Parts: sequence; structure tokens; C-alpha cells
Amino acid sequence: MRKLIYYMVLGVIIFKASYSNGQALIVEPFKLTKGTLIMSDSPECVNEEGILYQENVKGKGRLLFHHVKKNSSNTEANRLIVMVENKSKEPQVFSIGKCVVKGPSPHILYIGQQLLVDYFNSKTNVYYLLDACEKRVIYDSIGSQWKQEEVISGLMDFYVKEEVQLTVIMSNTSEDDVNFLDLTYLERDKEPRGTFNCLEKHYKIELPEKGASYISFEDNDKAWAKGTDGITQEERLNIGNYGIMYHITLKASADTQISINPRGGVFCGAIQFDGENPIEIKREHYFKQEKESVIIGTILAHETKELYYMLPNGSAAPVRFIFQVMCPE
Repeated sequence: MRKLIYYMVLGVIIFKASYSNGQALIVEPFKLTKGTLIMSDSPECVNEEGILYQENVKGKGRLLFHHVKKNSSNTEANRLIVMVENKSKEPQVFSIGKCVVKGPSPHILYIGQQLLVDYFNSKTNVYYLLDACEKRVIYDSIGSQWKQEEVISGLMDFYVKEEVQLTVIMSNTSEDDVNFLDLTYLERDKEPRGTFNCLEKHYKIELPEKGASYISFEDNDKAWAKGTDGITQEERLNIGNYGIMYHITLKASADTQISINPRGGVFCGAIQFDGENPIEIKREHYFKQEKESVIIGTILAHETKELYYMLPNGSAAPVRFIFQVMCPE
């Protein structure tokens, strides 16, 4: 039997252990929730005014944006804008469901975590009635004093019946009327961006009755969502599957402890487990790659519980969920 070494950090139970002998659970998602995931994260570090990302979309979707201001120009003028344009010749409603924007802040990992906490708790419903061919700003950071090296990060779920165009913009003017026609497309950097046809992956896992087992997410390019760049039309990979929710249904054969093991080093996130308030996964320092885990909770024999996970903006993949059958007292 392997020995677990426990210690406390910020009130969260952490443990060190070797999982090389655990059983890998090879489980494919039984269902994919289709929809348009629009990811604006490249250029992540923004030095100039311009269009960060743009895509035409209709139906159900989710917008993710995550950008760090790099220039030192006027903080009052610099602003991040999200605009929707109705491409239909008829009026229509643009509906926003869950919607959270965090920042500006220099604490990139913390912002990614708190974005997820608020997203899990969000009950937002906002409706925009768009006239034919109307442009409307649906997010504007004006007045937020966006300083150098600070991040603005957001998640927005939406639905629209007919085609609209979504545009994410870095503007250097504090005036109400931004001349979007004069803006150029900014070149992407090494961070991912793109448009992908997946919003949620659903898994059902029957846990073993003995020993340790685990399931890994985002650990190879075969698991990453494939899509296209809305600006260049090039093929893109969502490296890490940012913006995709993992819905995991767990059924236990024995009392089992559940932990998350971030394996990319840089990680600060949140999990929703068993319908309770989000559980913050945090450390005072970076996770030691592949060696430190945080206990999420337990599931008793014959129980079924739900777990929701999304890779936090600013954090690194992959992650591993570990299931350890608990020895009777």
C-alpha cells in the first residue's frame, strides 16, 4: 500500500504521492455539446490598437477572451471592447447567459481562478435587440484604468438565431465613437486562438473498487479541439482545451477520495463538485510539476456525483483526476 503525505496550504489539503502505479482509466466522452467556442487569446500580450479576434457565428456559443496590456500608454484611454454586429437584414435578439469578466489585474493566475468561481455561480441573462445590420458594444472596459502588465479575462455564453459578427478590440481612445473601420488585424503570437465546435465534453466513469486510478485531460494533441482562425482561416488547435467544460459523472463501487493533480506547473483554478459552491484549487507557489495534488472531496460506495472542470485562463494543462479507494478504519 502506498503512503500518502499530507500537509496544509491556505486551508486546503495537499498531498505528495507517486501515481505511476495507479490504473489509467481510458474513457472517451459519450457526448459532446456542440456549439461555437470563440477564443481570443492571441496576441495575448497587446502592444497596440487593433482587432484581436473576429468571427461570424450563429446559434449557441461561448466567447473566451484573455489579454494582457503590454504598452505603457494612457491607462484612461486604453480599453478592451467586445462588439456584436447583426449580419441579418432583419432585427434579432442576441442573448447572453452566463457572463463574467475579471480584471484588469496584475494577478493573472488569480484572475483565471476567480473568473471560473464567478462563472460557476453566474445566473446572468441579458438580451440585446439588434436592428438590421446594427453594431452594438456588449463589453467595454472604459473607466477601469487598464495598466501595463494587467490582464482582462472573460467568459460569455450566448445564443443568437441568425448570423452575427463578434469582434474583440484593443482601442486607444476614450471617445464614445471608436472608428472601427480604421483598425487593423493584430498578428497572433504563440498563444492559441481560434473558433472551435465544442462547448462541453460529457463523461461517465465507474470507479474501480480497489486501489488508485486516474483520468488525464488535455495531455496530448489528439485530445485538443481542432478549429480554424477566424481571421486567417488557418487550421488551429485549442492547446489545453480552454473554454471547454468537462462534465464528469462519477459512480463509486467503494468509498473513494477524489483529487486533482495539475501537471503543467502553473495552475490556479476552481472545480464544482456535487452541486456545491466552487472549490478553489490554489497554492502559495507553483505546483511542483506532476507531484502535488489537492483533495476535492469523497464519494461513498454506490453514490453518483457530478464534477465540472474547465482549464482556467492563464493556467497550464494537463491535469489528472485521481481516485483513491479509502481503506476502512
